[in-house]
Amino acid sequence: MNLITDPATARVADLCNVTYEVLLHLLYRLMSRIDESAEQIGTLATVAVGIMNDVIGPLAEILSTMPVGPEHPGHTAGATFELFYQPDYLLPHRKAAWLVGAELLTGAATSAEIEMRRDRRLEPVASALRSYAEALREEAS
Repeated sequence: MNLITDPATARVADLCNVTYEVLLHLLYRLMSRIDESAEQIGTLATVAVGIMNDVIGPLAEILSTMPVGPEHPGHTAGATFELFYQPDYLLPHRKAAWLVGAELLTGAATSAEIEMRRDRRLEPVASALRSYAEALREEAS
């Protein structure tokens, strides 16, 4: 196993990991169907699939072109799918669960926008993250 030591690559890998955690949070909520309406279930499904297609997929492709670090010349990284927090994704209150997801996606969007200064390929990722955060925030209210 190679550790990512290139700073820019590590930041993009962290962005992918945060987004992956939010995706798991949304999927747990979607499959549990605690108190969401049919329309809200549709929003969860749309956002979850969107995150897979518009965020995690592109980030994985970008990572596959980025260097692991100077100790591994010519080697590129990939999505690591690390989990930073304990896997306790099922928040009991719908509004809180949705707002936590929205805030995490907003933070990820900000990180993507910062990294976008170095790599313009992150522009659609940042835009998608903001859009999905807003969809969750609107539905929570």
